[in-house]
Amino acid sequence: MNKQELKQLAEQVADHSATDQQLQKYNHYIEGIKGSGDDWDVKEMGEVADTKNELFRRIDGAINKHRFILIRRLYMRIAAAAILLISISVYFILSSQSTKGPSAVPQEITSVNDVKPGGNKATLILANGKNIDLELAKPGVIADEMGLKIIKRSAGELQYIPSSLTFLKAGFHMLITPRGGIYSILLPDGSKVWLNSASSLKFPPTFNSMTRREVQLSGEAYFEIFKDKQHPFVVLTNQQQVEVLGTHFNINSYPNEPGTKTTLIEGIVRVSLLSGIKAVGKSSLILKPGQESTLTDYQLNVLPAEIDERIAWQRGRFIFDDEHIKSIMRKICRWYNVDAVYPEQIPDDLNFSGSISRNKNLSQILRIMEMTKCIHFKISGRTLYVMPDPHVL
Repeated sequence: MNKQELKQLAEQVADHSATDQQLQKYNHYIEGIKGSGDDWDVKEMGEVADTKNELFRRIDGAINKHRFILIRRLYMRIAAAAILLISISVYFILSSQSTKGPSAVPQEITSVNDVKPGGNKATLILANGKNIDLELAKPGVIADEMGLKIIKRSAGELQYIPSSLTFLKAGFHMLITPRGGIYSILLPDGSKVWLNSASSLKFPPTFNSMTRREVQLSGEAYFEIFKDKQHPFVVLTNQQQVEVLGTHFNINSYPNEPGTKTTLIEGIVRVSLLSGIKAVGKSSLILKPGQESTLTDYQLNVLPAEIDERIAWQRGRFIFDDEHIKSIMRKICRWYNVDAVYPEQIPDDLNFSGSISRNKNLSQILRIMEMTKCIHFKISGRTLYVMPDPHVL
């Protein structure tokens, strides 16, 4: 086998078209890359490092086509005690496919105790305190106050339609999604907001007579703001405010995350700490498209944004990029409404990458992660036990 043939074989393995014989051959050459093969032909295969890089680029290309393979990046020790960074996603997946080896999926994960994905669930609280369960409410007008119509659309969307005569007493409405819920709302000004699981959006039922359109967010939401230069749109979270005129952006401000992330997709926004909060460094900054601000320990920073990863939830996907297992589990727990339990020790480098639909049952997500043979899971009711394999501890 030469280098070109190995790269073609890697693509076949990644798209699951390889035969058992090809899987065995691929395993053999992967062992050569990892340093344990005894017949690596440099003349035919090229230098190990160069071939490894080309091979993994090819694997990544195949993975991007299918978008469902979880990747675990490990540091593999070789004889000289050097460290080789190696992607072993396809290697472990083919090992899991083999009918000759032990199954990588524990018996604890079965259809009996499986958990279905979240869906369009939310509660709307009106200014008078009335609660409306949007999952149970029928499509159509669910409230009519002083010329303001609130309509539930069929596809998990709420729409506010004010008339020119709409006048309401002071008060706010609140849209709340539970864990395992998601919902979108078309606000009175025409702005649209998608609310992720375990989140809430507080807003006035009309923006009439207001100098600025102000809402309050807890959790995560994606915003598409209707342009109105005379009335800036402002999103308040627990420590910051984001001021825009018309733009698309995402804010992640969950209390159990290490900080607040504001990701700009289109337009320009100003991110500022709330008045009264003493900043460490800058108290305000401007974001341009493709940038992301992070607010951690009262400090604002700007970084290049991984846009696909940040707004994957709004597009119905999970995307992880070298992300630690605890961070991944926080997202999974919110969407599947489960609680994760960990052992005392969790490796700091237990990171995964990959992409998969949020519409799959929990067991399907866990099975894919278990294909790495680095981690195992057990489901008991709404409790998810996370168990790293002993060899990674």
